[in-house]
Amino acid sequence: MEQIRAGFDLVRLAWRADRRLSLATIALAVLDVAQELGVIVLTGLVVGAVPDLDRLVPLLVALAVVQVPPVGELRWRLLWSLSARVRIELEARIHTSLATPPGIAHLEDPVVQDEASKAVTFWNSSVLEGTVNVALVRVNGFVAAVLVATWSVPAALGLAVVWHVFGRYSWRRATGHTSVLFNESEGLRRAEYEGELGLLPEAAKEVRVFGLRDWVAARFVDRWWTAMTPVWRERRRSWPAGVVLCVLLFAANAAALALLGRNAIAGEVGLGVVAIVVQAVAAMSALGQVPFGQYEVAHGLRTVTANGNLERMVTDDRFVMTGERRLDDAPRDTVRLEAVTFAYPDAPLVLDGVDLELPAGSSLAIVGPNGAGKTTLVKLLCRFYDPGGGRITVDGVDLRDLDPRWWHHRIAALFQGFLRYPLTVADNIAYAAEPDRERLVSASERAGATAAIERLPSGYDTPLTRTVEGGADLSGGEWQRIALARALYALDAGAGVLVLDEPAAHLDARAEADLYDRFLRLTHGVTTVVISHRFSTVRHADRIVVLDAGHLVESGTHGELVDAGGVYARMFRLQAERFDA
Repeated sequence: MEQIRAGFDLVRLAWRADRRLSLATIALAVLDVAQELGVIVLTGLVVGAVPDLDRLVPLLVALAVVQVPPVGELRWRLLWSLSARVRIELEARIHTSLATPPGIAHLEDPVVQDEASKAVTFWNSSVLEGTVNVALVRVNGFVAAVLVATWSVPAALGLAVVWHVFGRYSWRRATGHTSVLFNESEGLRRAEYEGELGLLPEAAKEVRVFGLRDWVAARFVDRWWTAMTPVWRERRRSWPAGVVLCVLLFAANAAALALLGRNAIAGEVGLGVVAIVVQAVAAMSALGQVPFGQYEVAHGLRTVTANGNLERMVTDDRFVMTGERRLDDAPRDTVRLEAVTFAYPDAPLVLDGVDLELPAGSSLAIVGPNGAGKTTLVKLLCRFYDPGGGRITVDGVDLRDLDPRWWHHRIAALFQGFLRYPLTVADNIAYAAEPDRERLVSASERAGATAAIERLPSGYDTPLTRTVEGGADLSGGEWQRIALARALYALDAGAGVLVLDEPAAHLDARAEADLYDRFLRLTHGVTTVVISHRFSTVRHADRIVVLDAGHLVESGTHGELVDAGGVYARMFRLQAERFDA
């Protein structure tokens, strides 16, 4: 039933992808069945007409005409085009599913990721073709059974039953292997990752410097063999039943043909009937054979099923974010965290009872050791997750009551793991809004990216990738300035909160000093949250808070915290001593 439902889902996908191609494919499929039936019947009539030339010649002409249309070739071409459209439809549904929840918890859920992997991994251009071919093979087998029944109903029923049993065995074997393979999807996903690791340019330097080539290859082979061993074990287990069924098939076909031969010798049927029935008996094998591509069909239909499962998964209560309100120019007063707690699934608390206030128009720096919860706090502020306990308010309104997508547009961010889009400089900066040259120039100047952009072959229109003609790449520090310009551009386009997560991580000493000089100008009058391990950055913030093991342990200005002699002061002195040395 699962396979049948998936088949209907695939038909609906194809219909949605391209109705004209779908109708043309159906028409050619019907013509294919008619052609198959016509060849069998006309061949029998030709044999029966020998040596009557008056009947034989027209029948031979008709047989030649029936075989002329290249139905299979035409159908294959249409199916290839339709399959490409179905793949686009499938991938669009995957992207829509994964982009539907406003938060990011589903993207970090291994079950969801496995289903997303299944929803695309096993699809290829032959799945739709294979599905149509399997359906046609079964229809042709049924038509052949009807032809045999015109001679002997018991023979037709007997052969149909045996072939049906064999077909059920073959299908269960195919789907059983697919089920085992899908159960190993996580292992195959890891094997694929480790296999690609040795091929990706991003990993090439470390693979060579650390001599990881053989290690990566061995890991890939080991993962792949581990994942595939259960599949091969399942295949070996199914062979004995297959041998028994093959013996039964031989006996059933032999009995039917022997009976047909006896009828012919007795003069009960003519040569034409014999020719038709012999072909039909052979064609009935379509009721139980495994057509070429049936395994791909099983995989492909599982892909369609996984696609539907993914759509349902992302609507789970764990990933749904409520809220419809929008506040003009928020935050206008303050953003507050009130007794906020949070933990990732199956993990201890990351934040535990955090109380924090961020007045609108001020800058807040968050410092603390690795793993203290700094980035998680920012993710909650951006509403990528909702708190497990407590609440976050914006101008007195619970963040859960605000439209999450609207709030995302109120955030301008430079994240530590910012993306390097292989697009033009202009698109990299203005991704969040409609490009405006004046804003581009202004954001670039404030981020200190202008000099790097002016050195590029086509300035703002230069693709930032060497894989296209006229493209170029940037250094890590230059990329960080582009990412900062992106955040500032979003701020100019209407965002109300600026988030800077390690804004100097890729900058050299001179560029870092330049950023510090710009910091007050960049954040003046802007509600800003900055995370940094570099105290020369955070000391300029209006207020600094120290997180440690999920708790807010200190709060104040740079001078106040240094004078207090607590965690912040110790961290500051350690960093200062390192630079003095």
